[in-house]
Amino acid sequence: MQVSIDSLDYHYYLPLLFDGLRETAHPYVFLATNGIEDLLAKGGSKRILPVVPQLIIPVKCEKLFPFLLQQDSIDVFGRET
Repeated sequence: MQVSIDSLDYHYYLPLLFDGLRETAHPYVFLATNGIEDLLAKGGSKRILPVVPQLIIPVKCEKLFPFLLQQDSIDVFGRET
């Protein structure tokens, strides 16, 4: 089932995808990265800016636990380090 990006709840999906950046295994890194890119590209400031406060916790967690990124030698964007 395909759903239009315009009909997605950004308050639910954007923080969920940012939290998914902590994952190190494929396909989770791919899904989180591409999902974020798609939502940011299509969202516009009216849909993204209200969600920014919810993104602080996932981004802080990512910075507080860098050892999660060192697993499998792959960074959060799926690139080998």
